[in-house]
Amino acid sequence: MAWDDDSFGSGTDIFYRRSVDGGVTFSNTENLSLTAFSESIRSRIAVSGQNIHIVWQENVPSDIFYVRSLNGGNTFSSPGVNLSTNSGNSEWPDIAVLDSNVYVVWADSGSIVYRPSTDNGETFDEIWSNISEGLVFPFSPVIAAS
Repeated sequence: MAWDDDSFGSGTDIFYRRSVDGGVTFSNTENLSLTAFSESIRSRIAVSGQNIHIVWQENVPSDIFYVRSLNGGNTFSSPGVNLSTNSGNSEWPDIAVLDSNVYVVWADSGSIVYRPSTDNGETFDEIWSNISEGLVFPFSPVIAAS
């Protein structure tokens, strides 16, 4: 599981814990965003086998970040990769995964954008912009894969 938390008073971060016994016990809490005095919010998680993919919105600057684990959540890539890399407001991320394909969408300055990976999040293709085709205020996109 992943969630947003401001328990330590130094800005909201993205935290992660895992259970391998159906929720009877959980691993230690791990901070995935590690951004002091910032806002890391709106975490989303997708899983395929032992591969765990997490995205979130970082508010300073307003960008979409991504981490992955290829070993069932024992370790995560670090630091998070900025998928949006632009000067606009990137927010409301969502993620889906199917086998080694990872699909990320988010709202970006008045458009819904999409960025896929075909190698388990090792690299991502270019951003596909304007998926929302001219709608004025699109936000909170969701994505699924089957």
